[in-house]
Amino acid sequence: MNKCQRQTTPVLCDTSNLQWNVSFRFFICDINNDIIKYSIYNRSKYTKDRLLGSIEIPLRLLIKQSVQQEDSSSIYSLQTNHIYEMSALNWKMRTFYLEHSSNNSQISIKYIVYLNE
Repeated sequence: MNKCQRQTTPVLCDTSNLQWNVSFRFFICDINNDIIKYSIYNRSKYTKDRLLGSIEIPLRLLIKQSVQQEDSSSIYSLQTNHIYEMSALNWKMRTFYLEHSSNNSQISIKYIVYLNE
């Protein structure tokens, strides 16, 4: 994938139900070197958007992993810039799903985060 393949979800305002339910399609250029990066921001009307955390996943590792990984067994975790804000979200479980085409030319990733009430 090249850096031009960037997708953005709609902004969710005034909600604690962080569920976007959007799909994106990216085309793989080099399975050995391409990386998928997720970033989560706190949007503010009055200040600059604040990066809460991000994760970079090398595609070559995804192809080798199982279809589903959960919580403590997951090899991927969100790297946080603002520890207080991320811990305030109170993560319950993260579930990671992966599907890829037989020739590895397309990849579909679903990353689900459940929050404690």
